[in-house]
Amino acid sequence: MSDENLKHATLIQIGGKGILLCGKSGVGKSDLAFRMIEDYGAMLVADDVVLIKPESGELYGEVSENLKGLLEVRGVGIAKYDYIPRCKIDLMVDLVDEKEKIERLPDLLKVRFFDFELLYLKIHAFEVSAPHKILLKLRDNLLQTE
Repeated sequence: MSDENLKHATLIQIGGKGILLCGKSGVGKSDLAFRMIEDYGAMLVADDVVLIKPESGELYGEVSENLKGLLEVRGVGIAKYDYIPRCKIDLMVDLVDEKEKIERLPDLLKVRFFDFELLYLKIHAFEVSAPHKILLKLRDNLLQTE
């Protein structure tokens, strides 16, 4: 598999775990990343375009040279943040624009992505609880693997 550019995605890292935020334009990827960075200490990896790179049986995401440390904050502009250039992707978050598209008790806990199995979560980015749901998903997965 060759390296790929994943457009309409944002990658952050928190607690050593890489979180790939995916969804169509305007669904809240950058906004959710902004809240995770400002309120929960997440680190920015890449916003808008994530370079996907398989390596040693793991999936990594990197920032492109021209977007290092840049995050779009809608209504404000482009903000500059400290960033890390790459991280392993541990969780794929599928952001939807309508809450009705989210199952109350989802069956799908993992998803195949670029031939890798990733922990999976589908949420609405603009819910106040969105960051907490991500952190809960990561915590619950850690509990299941102990």
